[in-house]
Amino acid sequence: MNKTPIIEKINKLRELSRNSAASIEEAASAARIAEKLIQEHQLAEAELELSHGSQESVLEDEKAITDWNQRQTVWQNILITNLCKAYNCTGVLKFKGNKLGYYVIGRFSDISIVRYQYAYFVLELSRLAHVLAPSTLARGSGKHWHKSFYLGAVNAITKELKEVKENIRTQTSSSALVVIDKHMQQAIDYRNQHYPNSKTADYSSSSINQDAYRLGQQAGSNLKVKPALTSNIKLLNK
Repeated sequence: MNKTPIIEKINKLRELSRNSAASIEEAASAARIAEKLIQEHQLAEAELELSHGSQESVLEDEKAITDWNQRQTVWQNILITNLCKAYNCTGVLKFKGNKLGYYVIGRFSDISIVRYQYAYFVLELSRLAHVLAPSTLARGSGKHWHKSFYLGAVNAITKELKEVKENIRTQTSSSALVVIDKHMQQAIDYRNQHYPNSKTADYSSSSINQDAYRLGQQAGSNLKVKPALTSNIKLLNK
């Protein structure tokens, strides 16, 4: 099933809140509805696969999803890891040449959604961080504030990804869930076969700016859908 139509719907949805005056709540609401559309679409694909089969096999993306050099950016690593879980993929952190990168493993259609969502969240969180960062930050404290903000935002996004996925799963057939879970297991099996010694990164964090972290959580949390956005779902489904 082609994912282009669903991505076009999501783009239309996000345009509802993408302007210079977009608030945290508007951006978060759009992200939450978009996530619901994606999860519903994946389950529809699973139902189709039950009756028609699937030609997609698991592969490792040849291009890193990240643009790191020698060291990972921790909040981005956490974001990618949890996006992979949300969309039935996994991944491996490795050097290719002299550059460190995160390479996603899964079906091509699932990898494309991980890439799309990752690009969206990185851009949107960067925009919000620029808008919300205090103008009174002392010299040298800006990096610490931004790190704390991003960690808080990713923490909230991760919780919402899990919540939306779990809610959608309760509304679908057990046979479709078997297909979805099989996709995830196939990705894990691929990683274990090709990278048996891969390890989970240590995300233990040093001190953080609590105010920035809380603000990041607010920015990253997909708050309850506003009526103004809810009314546009029917238009998007046409």
